[in-house]
Amino acid sequence: MCPHGCAGADGRCYQSPNMVVASSFILTNVKYPKYRMYFKRVTTWGQMGTSSMPSFSFFGADLFDLYRVPGLFDGKALFMIASHKWPSYVSYVLAIRATTGTALSPFGTYSVELKDTSAPWKPEDIMLRVCSMASYGKPNAIMIGSAGAVKTIWAYVHMGSWSVYGSMSSPGDGGGWMPNPPIPYAAIPPC
Repeated sequence: MCPHGCAGADGRCYQSPNMVVASSFILTNVKYPKYRMYFKRVTTWGQMGTSSMPSFSFFGADLFDLYRVPGLFDGKALFMIASHKWPSYVSYVLAIRATTGTALSPFGTYSVELKDTSAPWKPEDIMLRVCSMASYGKPNAIMIGSAGAVKTIWAYVHMGSWSVYGSMSSPGDGGGWMPNPPIPYAAIPPC
């Protein structure tokens, strides 16, 4: 999209690169603390999963990098959450999008490949809101949501599923994620 820089949250091209906020961290769910989010190695639709398997069993597929993109979208900072295992040009990132009939929930959290030229991603399709839950009494927890020009869709886990879905309403603790190591407090805005 931008031959000599990075696309910003506002859709403009910037000469400055995306800023690394945190690197090589895992995300466990606040409501289900034994479960961590990971990039599935084999999947039909690319939906993100959760599992309580030991860390070594993921072979690095449970490690994430957080980037802040330049500019603002609707007055808010936006981020990209990428795979730490497959970092080449931040090639795999999280995106929240419609499940298009593949699940009972209308939205899901997916792994998308930036190098896939058949998918014309708009900046708001792959950039996310990431915010601190400190004001909710969870100082190290974060929420992950869509850019949300109209309404933010929050990544969450619900009972009876190992997949990560998207909720248009407040998902409660199922929508809280604990980064380990923690993301620096001042690096992300409050929810």
